[in-house]
Amino acid sequence: MSATGQRSRSKSQQQKKQKPAQRTFAYEYYLLKQMREKTKMVIKLVNEEELTGYITWYDQYAIKLEREPEAPNLVVQKQAILYYYKA
Repeated sequence: MSATGQRSRSKSQQQKKQKPAQRTFAYEYYLLKQMREKTKMVIKLVNEEELTGYITWYDQYAIKLEREPEAPNLVVQKQAILYYYKA
């Protein structure tokens, strides 16, 4: 095989490679799964406060947390969340 044939093959292989996805939607999948299964979650805020409840809604900027019957439901801004985990 000639050098020209090798160059054309490597160029065609490079053209076939696609860039990796910018978003995997893993975060959205995780939240939807927790909402669907009504998993009790603990949300740790940047001010060290912890909130416990069920995630019932979310968007780009906030998460709605349904808490115990005696506690009010909350809409928490995502910028205030340090992390969250299953209770």
